[in-house]
Amino acid sequence: MPKQKAYALGIDLGGTKTLAAVIDITTGGVMASARKRTRAEKGQDFVEKRTIELATAAIDAAKLPVDAPIVAVGVGAAGQIDRKAGIVVDAPNLGVRDFPLGTILGGQFGKSVAVGNDVEVAALGEYLYGAGQ
Repeated sequence: MPKQKAYALGIDLGGTKTLAAVIDITTGGVMASARKRTRAEKGQDFVEKRTIELATAAIDAAKLPVDAPIVAVGVGAAGQIDRKAGIVVDAPNLGVRDFPLGTILGGQFGKSVAVGNDVEVAALGEYLYGAGQ
């Protein structure tokens, strides 16, 4: 019997752009993505709405089968991160401070959310799926 597919939602929240992608966990392949300027100058509420908008657009574009759920959500954000609490503590280029991103996205998508520093998360991705294998 073939193994059931499973997917993750990954979000890159940066000072200039926000990118959300649905990833096949087995292969690391991108199923669908959505990208826009972050527009941090519009404030924390806008950054929150933009992040949810792009995550939802990526999920919708992936057209996942009902029996192939998103099992994990991960965010790489620029700035100081409290990984345990899922909080962006301070990110001047994002215009956010004490931003409870893990709680916000967890409530929106019904999953626990891992939030990490963008550089650390990129290195982990390379280790798992890229040049660092």
